[in-house]
Amino acid sequence: MNHLKENNESKRISRKTFALFFILSSLIEFIVFYFDNELYVKLFWSILLNLLIILSAWQRYQDMGIKGVNSLKLLIPLFNIYILSLLLFKKGDSKENSFGSPENFKI
Repeated sequence: MNHLKENNESKRISRKTFALFFILSSLIEFIVFYFDNELYVKLFWSILLNLLIILSAWQRYQDMGIKGVNSLKLLIPLFNIYILSLLLFKKGDSKENSFGSPENFKI
C-alpha cells in the first residue's frame, strides 16, 4: 500500500514544472515552424505538442482539485489564454486527490 502511495505522489505537477513544460513546448513549436519543413511535419509537431500540453494541464487541474476533463477547454482559441494563466498562477489545493497528497509537494 505504501508503495502505491509513493508511486501516486510522483504524478503531481507544480506550477513551475507546468510553466517550464509549456515554455519548452512552445519554443520547440516555434523552432519547427521556423525551418522549411513539409507541412505534414509541422502539423504533426503542432498536434503532438498541443496534446502534450493538454495532458500536463490534465494533471495540473487534478492538483487544483478540479476535474481533468476541463483541460479540453485548451482546444478553444482565445479561451486557452485564460485557462493557461489560471493553471500557471493558481495554487493547488491541500485536499487528497487522484494524484496524491500535497503535503510532500513543495512549490
